[in-house]
Amino acid sequence: AGKDVDYRLKQKFKFDKRDRFTIAVAVDGEEIATAEAFSKKRAEQTASQKALKVLSTHSENGIG
Repeated sequence: AGKDVDYRLKQKFKFDKRDRFTIAVAVDGEEIATAEAFSKKRAEQTASQKALKVLSTHSENGIG
């Protein structure tokens, strides 16, 4: 079965007069990675990359 992946906006704030976003990636309701960037899209992409590393590490160790 597939996993339910969700992006969550954790924080939006001003940094150097620009918006900055913290995004979390949740898989099946569990947050597994976060990232921060000046655009939501970039933060989502970076968080996704981190999440893939976490998931691949877990699957190599027989978790998940």
